[in-house]
Amino acid sequence: MAISRQDYAFLSSIVYKNLTVGQRVAGTGDRYEVLYVTSTSSDGYQGAVFQNLRTKEIVVSSPGTDFGDIHDVLAVSAMANGEAPPQWSDVKSAMNWAMNYADQNGISRADVSATGHSMGGTVAQMLAAAYGLNPEAAMGLVANQTLTMLARVGS
Repeated sequence: MAISRQDYAFLSSIVYKNLTVGQRVAGTGDRYEVLYVTSTSSDGYQGAVFQNLRTKEIVVSSPGTDFGDIHDVLAVSAMANGEAPPQWSDVKSAMNWAMNYADQNGISRADVSATGHSMGGTVAQMLAAAYGLNPEAAMGLVANQTLTMLARVGS
């Protein structure tokens, strides 16, 4: 992976913004295009898929906890108890979209990664374990619970 840690951190932070497909954003080293933005689901998840314009690498980015959102509070509670967050199916859908895009565009799945801040970092670690990726996850909220959750919920 050629994406810098600084750019992973950038992608972990910009996912909190209102993004649109086709939008281009500048990281600290490279530029990225927003390929996909999840619709805010009934469980509150909204993530995005970015592509590095130079290397064509793809990154699924998930936001962290918003303690003003009951969905996120419930997700943190579930993870603290070793369970998958309610948003897990939506997170996997974003990753499946990214994998399908990679397959359709001749991009190696080895060039797909996940990142996120706080709770987003934890789900990035879960995605890495479930899909065999390099997580590049930033600050998992309850990272020590990640493997326990995966053991319980599977991929």
